[in-house]
Amino acid sequence: MKISFDKMQGLGNDFVLIEESQLSEDLCEKNIKFLCDRKFGIGCDTLVVYRRKKNEISAKFFNSDGSEAEICVNAARCLALLMKKNFGLLELDLKTKSKTYKTKIVDEKIFVNVGRPSFSHLDLGISDRNIDVDDLLPKLNLIRSEIFYIDRACAISVGNPHLILFVKKSVPQKIKQKIGEKLEKFPLFENRINVSFAKIINELEIQLEVFERGVGFTLACGSGASATAFLAYKFKLIGNKIRIKQPGGDLEIFIKDDGSIIQKGPANYVFEGKISIGSDDGDLSDDDEKAISNEKSKKLLEKIPNGNLKVYTDGACSGNPGPGGWGAVIIGDDGEVELCGGESDTTNNRMELLGPINALKKIPDETEIEIFTDSSYVKNGITNWIEDWEKNNWRTSAKKPVKNKELWIELRDQVARHQVTWRWIKGHNGDSYNERADELARSECKK
Repeated sequence: MKISFDKMQGLGNDFVLIEESQLSEDLCEKNIKFLCDRKFGIGCDTLVVYRRKKNEISAKFFNSDGSEAEICVNAARCLALLMKKNFGLLELDLKTKSKTYKTKIVDEKIFVNVGRPSFSHLDLGISDRNIDVDDLLPKLNLIRSEIFYIDRACAISVGNPHLILFVKKSVPQKIKQKIGEKLEKFPLFENRINVSFAKIINELEIQLEVFERGVGFTLACGSGASATAFLAYKFKLIGNKIRIKQPGGDLEIFIKDDGSIIQKGPANYVFEGKISIGSDDGDLSDDDEKAISNEKSKKLLEKIPNGNLKVYTDGACSGNPGPGGWGAVIIGDDGEVELCGGESDTTNNRMELLGPINALKKIPDETEIEIFTDSSYVKNGITNWIEDWEKNNWRTSAKKPVKNKELWIELRDQVARHQVTWRWIKGHNGDSYNERADELARSECKK
């Protein structure tokens, strides 16, 4: 599969940006790593896959190790510049895995409203609610030679989690590397964490270096700069107008009276190109055959008029957790479309959710759709439970964190693009389309 891409950078934090409509299915970890590889692929800190609807952008961010991140603020500025370049847009709503950010370009200067930060243990991935996130240094198990440089350790989320280490003096690179590697994956942080080394220069400036999750040290980190600036202002170490100095250049941060963070910084367009991903062998791999099948499905969908679509979805898992798969059958006036995919280590509920998510992603906006599922978990969750979950900061009635939160958010966002009616159907009861969705799902359970 050959795809077009844009290469951009903000303060040396570099990105490959791909428009989602080119992809016949979600990129696998292998292809993400290939595209990010500086020797064999294009090379970048973060891969960005985006979709545009008028002045609204939905984006996913993938680290160079293949893992998904919630947000990258430097990439947000790059997306803002790209949308101005391609469509003349000066203001955007950027929808991400965690929340929506607003960007604006004024006199060639790019602003991002990062919003108000969070100190929620849930947002930070800290299960122990009794831990003081403003005083984490005693909890980090650092040795004396590492603690020697650090005054304070605090955790904060600006859509993604950050551990800010306020240092007394410059830390040797060898020690910074060791601390970054240790704390990124420290057991206290269930979803890993970005680690920042911040040194107050004066009442207007902070020196910052960030060890990013899944990447390592980068030349700049927009979300890390925002998180650091807010904490320094909160602790009255600095004023509300702050310059963050990083190896790749400077960012300007302004803390508003309501606690929201405004960031101003540059973005630069580097080049555009095309690249092939997938197998180069004469024989088609399973992934290539699936991509071709899904591409045919996509073309068929373009022929189906809006309205009167029926979608049957199912999920399966061998072991739960274990290898799993999802399947979907889309029925329209011009024919039928089959879609499927899987994961090597997953759960049945995740696969049940990915069926409707991936089907809805292939269907044009504002289509009337009936979705048939034999999963009460999916139907009740999206029609009844999700509103209460959101009101309760993604906790169940039993006060426990909602499982598969990121998939529920994605399903909610996909449903919002359409007019969806949900139908529960009894599984394995002779309905041919339900049986076919089940077959597709089971065919994707990897051994």
